[in-house]
Amino acid sequence: MSGDRDESILKWHSSEIYQVSDVEEAVALAERFKQEGRYNWFRGQVKPWPPLSSLARVQLKDAQWELTLTPKIERYNNFLQINRELEQIAADRDAFFAVAQHYGIPTSYIDFSTEPAIAGYFACDTEAPALGEESCIYCLNIEDLKEAWDTLRTLHPNAEVDFVQLSVPNLWRLESQHGVFLYVTPGNWEVWYEMDQIRFPYRGYPPYPPKEVIYPVNKSSLEILLDHFFMNERLIEGAEFMRQQSKEIGAPFIRFESPPDNYHPQCFKGGVIEVHPSWSDNNRQKWADVTVEHFHELPQREIKLQVDPEWSPEETLRRVEVAAAGAIRVHPRLRETLVNWRFGERALGAVSSKGNSALEQALSWLWDGMRRLPYTDAQVATAVGRCVELYRLGAPANDRTVNRKIADRAFGSSLYVEFGGAGSYSRAYASREALLRAMRDDLAGFVADEYVDILGDPEHIFHAIFSPQRLFDFDRLCAIFPEQILPWQVLTRTGSAAYFSPSRLSAFGLP
Repeated sequence: MSGDRDESILKWHSSEIYQVSDVEEAVALAERFKQEGRYNWFRGQVKPWPPLSSLARVQLKDAQWELTLTPKIERYNNFLQINRELEQIAADRDAFFAVAQHYGIPTSYIDFSTEPAIAGYFACDTEAPALGEESCIYCLNIEDLKEAWDTLRTLHPNAEVDFVQLSVPNLWRLESQHGVFLYVTPGNWEVWYEMDQIRFPYRGYPPYPPKEVIYPVNKSSLEILLDHFFMNERLIEGAEFMRQQSKEIGAPFIRFESPPDNYHPQCFKGGVIEVHPSWSDNNRQKWADVTVEHFHELPQREIKLQVDPEWSPEETLRRVEVAAAGAIRVHPRLRETLVNWRFGERALGAVSSKGNSALEQALSWLWDGMRRLPYTDAQVATAVGRCVELYRLGAPANDRTVNRKIADRAFGSSLYVEFGGAGSYSRAYASREALLRAMRDDLAGFVADEYVDILGDPEHIFHAIFSPQRLFDFDRLCAIFPEQILPWQVLTRTGSAAYFSPSRLSAFGLP
C-alpha cells in the first residue's frame, strides 16, 4: 500500500485507478477488495473531486464562513444542552460533530462507509445527473493512512488523523449508512496521500440500496427532536433573508416580541396566573422519550389495512380504529416494532396522483412519534383511524378554507392553532369544544373582571394567554393530541417539525 518514503515525504501514496463499466461492477470490486483486506473504508462521490470535508469546501467558497457557521454551532450546542435526552451527545465531541455532519452542518469530518454498496449509492446520488461522466468510489486502508501520518508528523507536527467509529444512540441515519468519519489535517491532505479509486461512467442509481435504506423513513426519538432544531434554523435563515431584503429597499424590519411567560399580565388578577399543578416535573418526565433503539436490531412489520372505498369517511374512522386496535392486540410487542402501514392501490379512493404513499408515510411518522410515549393503545388506534379519515376527507388541501371545512366535519367547530418550543413550531386544527375542555377548571378565577368576556371562546382566550403550562390541564391536553392534533400534523407538516409530546411545548395559541 505504501509508496516511496523519502525525507521530503512529497507523497506517501499515489492513487491507483481501477476502471470499470458501471456502479454494480464498482461495488462488486470494492467488496472483493474488502474481503481481501486491501481496504476497509469507502466513500462514494458523483465525480472524482479531491475528498474534502464539508467545512473545507465551505471555506473555499466563502471567506466569511465563520460569521454564519459559528452562531449556528453555538445554537446547536445550546439545543443539545437544554434537552436532557441530548446531553450525552453534547458531552461527546465525536458524537456532537457526527450528528451535525449527518444533518448538513459543515464540519472537519469526512464521511465514509464500511459498506461498498452504501458508497455506490452516494457515487450516484445527484439531482443534476450527467450521464457518461465519471463517478468514483474512493477506497481507504486506515492502517496505511495512520502509518503515513505518523511519519508525516516528523516534518509537520500539526498533522493529525483520527478514525471515528462510534455509535450515536438513536442516530438511525448513521446506523443505516454504516457511517464512519475521517478527521485529517492539513485540509489538503490528498497532496501527501491519494486514495485509490474505482471509476465508472454515471448511469443513474444502482438497483440497491434504495433511498429509504440510506435515509430511513422511520424516525427515532433523537431524529424527531432534531427536526425541531433544524426547523428553527430555517426560520432564522428566513428572518435574515427578510431583514436583508428590507435593508435593500430601505424598509424597516419589525419583529414582534411575545410577552414574558407567554401571557398578558393585565388580563389576569394581580397580573399573574400560576403554572397549573398538573405540569409538575414528575408528570412531564413520563413523557420524555429517552428510549435507546438500534435501527438494525428493531423488528419491522408490514400491516395492511383492508379499507372499502365505498365507506364514508366517518365509517372509515370507526373501522380503521378498530382494525388498528386489533393489530396491536394480535401483536403484543407491536409498539416495539417499526410498522409500515399499507393499503391497496386504490383502497381509499386515493386523493392524489401518488396513490396512498402520502398517507402511508404520515402513518409511519405518526407511529414512530407515538409508540414510545405513554399514550394508550386505544389512543394510538384512534390516531391511526383519524389520520385515515382526514385523508379520505381530502386533507391536506392547498386551500385554508377547504382545510377548515375538513376539520369542522371531522372535529366539529374547529380552530387553527399553533404550538411549539425551543424555537420551532407546528400547526393543526382542534375543536373549540375540546380546547375548552382541556383548559384548567379554575381559569375564571384568574381572569381580571374587565376581561371576563374572553371566557367561553378559546380564540379570545388565546389573545390573552398562550402559555400551555398556565392555561391547560396537562393530562387533558395530552388527550386532544391523538384525537385531533397529531393526525393533522403528520398529514400536513411533511418534512417539518412535529410535536408528539405536549411536555415539550412552551407556547400554544393562534398562528
